[in-house]
This record gives sequence, structure tokens and C-alpha cells, in this order.
Amino acid sequence: MSSRPDAPPDKTTDALSRRELLAYGAGGGSINLTEHSLMHLASPVFTILLGVSPALVGTLLTVIRFWDAIADPLMGSISDNFRSRWGRRRPFIMVGGVLTALFFVALYWFPRGWEPAQYFAYLSVMMFAFYTAHTMISVPLMSLLPELSPGTHGRNRLAASTTVFMRGVSILVVWLFSITQLPVFADSLQGVRAVSAGVGVIAIALAAWTAFGVRERHQDRIKHQEKVPLLAGIKETLKLKPIYPLVATDILIGIAGNLVNTVGYFLLVYYVRNGDLVTSSFDNGMIGTAWLVSSVLAVAPATRLAQRYGRLNVFYLSVVAIIVGSLLKWACYRPNDTSLVWLPFVLIGPGLSAASMILMTMKADVTDWDELRTGKRREGMIGAVQSWVNKMINSLNFAVAGYLLVGAGFDVKLGTGQSPETLLTLRILFTFLPIVFALLAVYTIRRFPINEQSAVELRRTLEQRRGA
Repeated sequence: MSSRPDAPPDKTTDALSRRELLAYGAGGGSINLTEHSLMHLASPVFTILLGVSPALVGTLLTVIRFWDAIADPLMGSISDNFRSRWGRRRPFIMVGGVLTALFFVALYWFPRGWEPAQYFAYLSVMMFAFYTAHTMISVPLMSLLPELSPGTHGRNRLAASTTVFMRGVSILVVWLFSITQLPVFADSLQGVRAVSAGVGVIAIALAAWTAFGVRERHQDRIKHQEKVPLLAGIKETLKLKPIYPLVATDILIGIAGNLVNTVGYFLLVYYVRNGDLVTSSFDNGMIGTAWLVSSVLAVAPATRLAQRYGRLNVFYLSVVAIIVGSLLKWACYRPNDTSLVWLPFVLIGPGLSAASMILMTMKADVTDWDELRTGKRREGMIGAVQSWVNKMINSLNFAVAGYLLVGAGFDVKLGTGQSPETLLTLRILFTFLPIVFALLAVYTIRRFPINEQSAVELRRTLEQRRGA
């Protein structure tokens, strides 16, 4: 299988209805809504409002990823070996969606008047519960994409639908903290609790849409497949050489797109807005809206370009957008002037969105590669890898950003009294660090051995084998 740039892709049309496309995308909206809402609310609530160190919160998120390294493959193995009249994945999507939403709401119902250490302990317990439930929905959902469609074109459409929902619900996410500051609430904590309840209801509705709106393509054949024990499944998954460059690329491109967003928020508050939290939260909402609206609008053109010119070329174009957008940050973040702070993100957002969409379809090709080699459909274990990587990216971004803040000399107790050296260091990191990771992502994606032409050949061979 050649590592050359992708040939013109397979243009066969898969039998996917609009109803199925929307239903699958809704699940992506559910997992993105809860996890990104947690990230956007947990940082200001537990650090700014409650005084917990951002480095401590970042350490917690890193530790949770070690638990996910156990929980995600366990969930993948369970869903691969699960048999029911409703399928292998859909029951877990429904139950996991409900539990994730409930733990998300519970995260902000802590007693008032605690010390920062007590709030950190509460945060630790609830986040472990939240991410365990999140695994129950995210792993089966990631496993569904290669099951729903056998061809590149159909998988591109499914990835596009998921991307639209994920970026679409995130438009709401970026405004959540701003909503909590509205005068209709007695204080910020009351606002956080009300907002979290609304998020929970929407997340459950989206998960139910997926659970009841899709069908699992390989059910009749899979029910006779031999069940694979957890350790044997992990061992086989580790042998999937094509997945390694995708995992590396996913992490690198995610870091390039999101690593310094937390740093950017603190720069917005203390460098641009001189400590005005309320106005900064509104500005941050405008930035996030520009990011996400442009991301959603970029999905259809990116899908057409991938269909015409190949996935790899679209990935390169997305990296260029991330780099140019990052460079614009230096000029657009200026004291007492927010007129252009949104501009970098109308390039970074579409770049990250298109790159993530391309990587999603490439991971589906690994499932076919695995079946050709082993004779088994093990989307759950491969989906576990994808789910773990996605959560690792978010946690790494948040964790590393916390240490970058502390390492640069930032002290939340100083408020607007941060030193000029600290602010300059944060501006340099905010602008140039993403470029380094974006360039590294270009190197790793070129190591992926399955181009679109060989992916078509893979599926043709599999269909012939199944027919025989």
C-alpha cells in the first residue's frame, strides 16, 4: 500500500439517507457538547471563581487520561462482543449519553463556602465519573462510522455530518460562560447550574437521536463472529501499524488548533481587556462564534475538494490555514482593541475542522485493513483508540496550557498586575507554538500507508470475500 499522496478518490455513492446522516451527526454533537462545555466552564469556574490552581486542574485532566487508557479499550471490547436485538453500539450510545449528561450537571452542584482544596477534590471525583460515562457513548459512536458506510464517499459524508454537528453545538458552548454572567441570575454559580442543566437536556436528546436513528450494517454477519477477549483484542489492535501515524497526526493537529486557546482567554482578559471578566467573556463568545461558524461553512467545500483532489491535499490546505491564522494572532490581539481578535480564527477553525474530518475517514479505512488481515470486524477497539486520542487532545491542551501559564509567570492572584514579561511570553506561545505542531502533523500524515486508491481496492477485496 503506497504512501504516495492520495489518488482521485472513489466516487461510488453509498446508500445513506439524509435521515441516517443527520442521526449519526447528532451523536457527535452530544459528545462534543458535554466535553467541550466541561472544558469551557470548568476553567473559569474552578480557577477564576473558586481559586483552584490551573496547574492542578491540568494535572487532573492528565491523570484521567491514564484511566481512559483502561476504560476506552474495555468499552471497545465490550461493544465489539455485545450482541442484542438493538445492535452492538446503539444501546451504549443511549445509556452513555444519559449518564454523561447527568454527571456533567452534577459537576457544578457543589456546596458553597469550601476551600480550594475541597473544590479540587470534588472536581476530581466528578470528572472521573463524567469521563467514564463519556467513554460509554464516545467509543461506540466512533465505531459506527465504518459500519454505516463501506465506501470513501459515504464515509466522507458521515464525517462531514459529524463535523457540522460538533462545530454547530460548540457555537453554543463558547457562549456558556457569558450566559452565566447575565443579570437574570443571582450570581455566577446560579448561572452555571442553570446553564449546565440546559446542556444536559440537549445532550440527551442528541444521543437519543443517534440511538434510534441509525442502523448497524453488519449485524446479521457479526452475530456469528467469535467473541474476542479484552487482552487478545488489545494485542491485535497494537498490531495495526496504519493507525500509529493517524494517532500521532490527530494529536499534533489537535494541539496545533487548540493548545493555546486557554492562554488566549487569559490574554484576552488581562492583556486586551485589562481584567474586565464580563466584557472578556462576551469577546470570547464572539471569537468562538467566528471560529465555529466558519468551521461549519467550510465543511461542504472541504468535502467537495476531498472528492475531487484527494484527502491528503485537503489536509495540507488545512495546515496552511492554521499556520496563517496563528501568525495573525500577533497583530490582532492589542490592548483595549478587540476589533480584530476574531480574524485569526476564521482561518484556524476551518483548517482544524477539515483536518479532523479527513482523519476521521482515514481511521475508517484502518477497520477494513484490519478485517482483510484478521477476518474480524473490530470497530470497537479501533473506535476506542480514536475516542482516547480525542480526549487526550482536549486534556493535553488544557493541561499543557495550565503549565504554560504558570511557567510564564502568570498568577491569578495578581489579576491585572501581571508583568509585561509574562504577557509577552504568553503572546509568543499563543502565536508561534501552534505552527510547530502543525508542521509536525504534515510529516506524520505522510507516513499513513493507505491512500484512497488502495482503500477502494481493500473494500473490493472484502466484498468479494464476503460474497464467497
